[in-house]
Order: sequence, then structure tokens, then C-alpha cells
Amino acid sequence: MKQKSVQSAAMGPSLLVGTRTANDREDVPGSPSSSGHRGRIAVRSQGTIFLLDPDEVLVVKAQRNCVILQRLSDSKMLPVSISVMAEKLKSYGFIRIHRSTLVNTFYVEAVRPLRTGEYRLSVKGGREYIATRTYRTALRGLAELWIGLDPFTGEPCTSPPRQEDDGDQNPSAAPVA
Repeated sequence: MKQKSVQSAAMGPSLLVGTRTANDREDVPGSPSSSGHRGRIAVRSQGTIFLLDPDEVLVVKAQRNCVILQRLSDSKMLPVSISVMAEKLKSYGFIRIHRSTLVNTFYVEAVRPLRTGEYRLSVKGGREYIATRTYRTALRGLAELWIGLDPFTGEPCTSPPRQEDDGDQNPSAAPVA
């Protein structure tokens, strides 16, 4: 398993991100091999290293020079900046919605526009967070398909261009140069 370490100047390594394949997970008893994420994350909090499933983390909130990983059951405080966490957790489905907040897109249940141009996100467990105008473009990552009007521009949603096989192309329809 490969690990990358994020160094904190005063506190040493504080976040280890490991990547595992489905084959690696078969060796660990009780670990599902069909999990949707690429591995667990190791975090050092209060002198103990915890191995967390990133799919269980709802929100990451900045608090001064630290972040708080919030899960349904508990939270962990880490001496890492929110920018470092945003970069590390991007591949796990986290998006930045505020200068001090990252959310796991898997847990977002509803997005409500506000009159101010901001959005209120409801996440599993009943918690709500505000997505500021600066980060509203990241909200497009909440779903693969938007039906009806684009919630951010008010214009009709366009379908992605249809991919055709090379054998199905009409040879008489040559591109115009």
C-alpha cells in the first residue's frame, strides 16, 4: 500500500492517505471488496492514529489552524489546513462549499437556492450547510445528471454529446474544414 504523508511544521506527520485495490481488501477480514472508495485514511488525533473510511465522513470543517472530520457517530480534530484536506479528499468525492467547509457529496440530500445567491445543503442526519457563491460551481459535482433547468444558470440543461462508434459514422458526413 502506498502512503503519502502531510507534514505539519510543528507536529510531524498528521495525515496519511493510503490507497488500496480491491485485491488488497480481500486480505483484511470483514472488509468489503466492492467498496466504492479507493482506501482508508489514517489520521492522527490526540496521539492516536485512527483508520477511517472516507465514506463515513460527512463534513470537514476548518477551525483555526485545524480541521474537524465530522462523522455520524463522532468527530476527529487534525492539525492540518482545510486546503490540504480539500486536495487530499477530492478523489473521495468531497467538494468545497465554503472557505471553511468540505462536504462528502454522497451524503448531500437536497440543495436549496437562497435569495442571496448562496445555497443551503441538507446532508444525511439533518445537518445543513451554506454553500457560498464563490464555491457554487463545485455543486455541479453533486450529481452526474441534471434534469430540467440548470440550477445555477436557470438555462435548460444540455445533454452531453452522444459518443458514436467508428463503424457507425456516415462516411458522407465529412467534417467541414
